[in-house]
Amino acid sequence: MIWIPITLLGVYLAGCFLSARGFIWLRRHYSVTPDWLQEVPVPSSGGPNPTWITPNFYGGAKVIVVCAHGYKGNRDTWTELIAELVPFGVASVVPCMPGQDHSPEPQVGFGLKESEMLLEVVAWVRGQFETPPPIVLMGLSMGGSAVWMAAVGDPSIAGVISQDAFSHFGQAMDGFFERKIPGGRHIFAPVMWMAAWMSGLSPHDVQPILAAEKWKGRPALVIQGEADSMFGTTHAYRLAEASGADLWMVPGADHAESFRVAPLEYVERVSKFLRQIVGEPILKS
Repeated sequence: MIWIPITLLGVYLAGCFLSARGFIWLRRHYSVTPDWLQEVPVPSSGGPNPTWITPNFYGGAKVIVVCAHGYKGNRDTWTELIAELVPFGVASVVPCMPGQDHSPEPQVGFGLKESEMLLEVVAWVRGQFETPPPIVLMGLSMGGSAVWMAAVGDPSIAGVISQDAFSHFGQAMDGFFERKIPGGRHIFAPVMWMAAWMSGLSPHDVQPILAAEKWKGRPALVIQGEADSMFGTTHAYRLAEASGADLWMVPGADHAESFRVAPLEYVERVSKFLRQIVGEPILKS
């Protein structure tokens, strides 16, 4: 009889191991570059990162937005929005996040590796101009958390826009597991321990809230789906309060759905935020 609990424990730990491995090494969802966008290889520590730039990147854009997609996402996340922003004189740069899409990096990084990669992209953008336009970081979900951590690492960054981001990764995952199963944060704790061991990164070391506190008083916009079933709304309130950012709660929007739910208002709010950074009218041509 003793072999029954031993076998069950072994099955449980094996399941946790496979889940942790799948959490770090994702099944990728590859994007295809639309005809109207250009793909350029941006140097990064992991190798050339296939990055989209809009046609107005070298054409006198008033502001450049670097876009970070979320976990299990790809560059397609931003296609519709960046097309809407082009007539406002906004150029966009869309890299692949580590371990996803066509990124040369094999693993995701809980937001830490993503923030480091974003700083490399920003450095590349600056290097393309004698006098670069203002550079703003915009991110969704894990990408939204990464932009906070990247922003405080480069004083040239002019603004931050985050959507449905977590303020503390460990707390976000605890909450996510609890919503799945009562006591889930304890049941699935070995998954996070194993993922931390595999990646060399501890979830509890990923705290965008600390970056938001350092950013306080500088331009920031927090967008949050009011019906977010993944992280809830608490993280958005924390980030907005810590940074002094404007907060837009989108009624009826689940996680990563705000643009789909309210596309016109989304474009209006983002373009207004960028207009304030530029300090001059950004009018749709």
